[in-house]
Amino acid sequence: MSQKKLTQRNSTKQKAHSNKNLLQIGRDFILNINGGVIVVLVTLTVLFGIVILPQVSSYYIDSYQCNEKLANPKKEPKQAERVWNSCEEVLKKEPNNTNILKRAGRASLVRWNPRWESDQKDRVVYTTETNFRNAYIQNTVDAQAAFYKDFILDFKDVLSENPNCDLTQKRYSRALELYSEDNKTLEEEDYQIVFELSHFLINRDKKYETAIILLEKIPNTDPEFYKDVLLTKAIAKLSQHNLSDAKELFRNALNIDKAISKKESYKIKYHLASIYANRAIMKDSTERNNHLTEAIKLYDQITSDKIASNFYYAWRNKSFVLYLNGDYKNAVSAFERALDFKAAQLKELDLKNREFLITYRDKAKKYSENNQFTNEDDSIQLEEYLQKKRIFDSSFITHESNKDPFFNVEHDKFYQCRS
Repeated sequence: MSQKKLTQRNSTKQKAHSNKNLLQIGRDFILNINGGVIVVLVTLTVLFGIVILPQVSSYYIDSYQCNEKLANPKKEPKQAERVWNSCEEVLKKEPNNTNILKRAGRASLVRWNPRWESDQKDRVVYTTETNFRNAYIQNTVDAQAAFYKDFILDFKDVLSENPNCDLTQKRYSRALELYSEDNKTLEEEDYQIVFELSHFLINRDKKYETAIILLEKIPNTDPEFYKDVLLTKAIAKLSQHNLSDAKELFRNALNIDKAISKKESYKIKYHLASIYANRAIMKDSTERNNHLTEAIKLYDQITSDKIASNFYYAWRNKSFVLYLNGDYKNAVSAFERALDFKAAQLKELDLKNREFLITYRDKAKKYSENNQFTNEDDSIQLEEYLQKKRIFDSSFITHESNKDPFFNVEHDKFYQCRS
């Protein structure tokens, strides 16, 4: 081979290698900026020559768009489709890139539309599942990939006519293992994943302590989201009947809520009131009257609120604490208000308890009209019933500030899923 041809061949190799490195440098750079795609391309063109622009421009743009933060589909209905298409284009050059596969899977599911025909939905689920499965295959120690791989299987289950999902500890065993490692440092995207896992553990497995340990890993970087973290921990503590810790957590969440919105959530107040009511009916309660007074004060705030005045459980619980406190006249009014709720507004269990409310409304009427007080046996009987039925244990807080559109897809159906 002549010296001239050898020089040309080496020059071609060097150019190809240079362009390959350029592609990677450009991609890494563009994924770490919030804008300026055109500026990057122009700069690269000036530095390396106009000849490379057609080769890299679409790749850079796709890389940038694939890395976009997913937006609320109601505000930007076409964004998820654009992000997904861009990620798929990048995967043609980097088919084994775990991060791109995860982004593609997330964007794919956010395209979901409940009004679509079943074949369209099936295609989205298949694409999402493929992306997440491949992401985990490429990196089996990636906690996010492990979670997403199992989440889409859960998603398929919750959409079935009779949801019957695996326990969280069984389905998400690998993700839980990775997230439970002592040296595991969470990234921002992990916060929502750990939060969801904790909810699944509480609602599906009743593994309250495991959920609390996971929640402890989430730092307070966003007050609104951290309020939800505190509320979830409080619900777990309440479910363990650890009223003291639950009360403190609800109070902290209420303080954050007040600082953010300048008002206090009636749902948080409801749980605080229920804690006081629970303490009042405990056999070893030494401050029964004080606890009843605090509970009544909070229930009054809820039932007098315009937004919360139609909250059935506040009226129901208020009825009982007023009765236990000997305020029969106001108890009758509260019982009547609770009984005014239509059957369609209530759950099956609440309908079964309706006769019990009528019984105690009638008792309260009798005591009020005759200016009498209930005897001790009647109070003990009522307190035992309230404890047995866990009337003051109902929890209603799930996610009040879910900002990740990925987890908003058919979200409520996950809580209909029982093992």
